[in-house]
Amino acid sequence: MKFSKKTKIILLSAAFVFLSFAGWIGFNAYNYHFKIIWKHKEERAQRFNSIEKSFNRSPNISDAMQLVDWYYNDKKDIPKALYFGNECIRLGVNETPAGYLANFWLADIYQNTGNKTLARKHLRVAIRLDKEKIILENNWIDNGVLKGVFSAEEIKSLAQD
Repeated sequence: MKFSKKTKIILLSAAFVFLSFAGWIGFNAYNYHFKIIWKHKEERAQRFNSIEKSFNRSPNISDAMQLVDWYYNDKKDIPKALYFGNECIRLGVNETPAGYLANFWLADIYQNTGNKTLARKHLRVAIRLDKEKIILENNWIDNGVLKGVFSAEEIKSLAQD
């Protein structure tokens, strides 16, 4: 089927208008999406700044746990994550149900920084404190950085303790 020159120009113009409109819609949707994401990140950062101020006024395990998670997993700030992780231990997290998680995070952090001795120490404590065997039953060790901290035989003996 042959089109006249005028028909081709009309079809090309219509295609251009359609694609421009579609691009404009896509750009605005993309822009709106990222405004929401940045707003959420800003609100989250403000929330954790508030938690850190609260912790500095009155140190407690709950705030320290949230700050370890924030600085290690979200901000990738190892020194602050270690500081708050060790504050959890100092504040007595090992006497709470969250003790295993704080020690597991510390083991992960120490393994990432190359301190295998402290990684082994905290992983051993985490497994001992994990009464529900969450770490072992969900393969947290095999699925993460801590693979290789203990041999399979060591893990079996720790699981039996």
